[in-house]
Amino acid sequence: KSLTGVAGLTHTYFFDPNTSGRIMLAVSGFDSKYREKFYNSTKPDKTAFYKKNTQIKYSAGYTFNKKFNSKNQLTAGVVADFNKLQLRNDYIPDGDSTLITFFDTKKNAVLVKSFVNFGHRFSDKLSTNLGIYGQLFRLNSSQSIEPRWNIKYQLRPNQSFSLGAGLHSQAQPLEVYFYETKTS
Repeated sequence: KSLTGVAGLTHTYFFDPNTSGRIMLAVSGFDSKYREKFYNSTKPDKTAFYKKNTQIKYSAGYTFNKKFNSKNQLTAGVVADFNKLQLRNDYIPDGDSTLITFFDTKKNAVLVKSFVNFGHRFSDKLSTNLGIYGQLFRLNSSQSIEPRWNIKYQLRPNQSFSLGAGLHSQAQPLEVYFYETKTS
């Protein structure tokens, strides 16, 4: 069983014809449940696997855009995601009959992402972007600052050739951060 929902608002304000700011507010969430049962005479109606994952994410962000002239543009922004989590995963290991809780947690996780990007058009056919992206994940206190660059050549109106380079980190699905292993 699963449920999903999302709602959001954006508002763009023009300070002048070449400068704008956009604010974004959103909420999204999902609830999923998965249950697997044994159906045999030795373990009637025993749960073999149970997983419940409820996540609600509140997002807020701001993007600033400044066009200096027809060739140069600066874009910068920040987005904060506040995740409210309720996660549970139970299973019965092979050869056993006892249900074990793999993880059971109710936590909050905050991810803050920011970027600065400078775009330059050498001509109508050749353009480049140079930027820096950063993120801070409060759940495990990890952070990254990553350079990014690309160049694009427009061959025809519907054809282009692009080359890009950079580092690209990402947060894993949030339940991964709560897996636990029992050791002797």
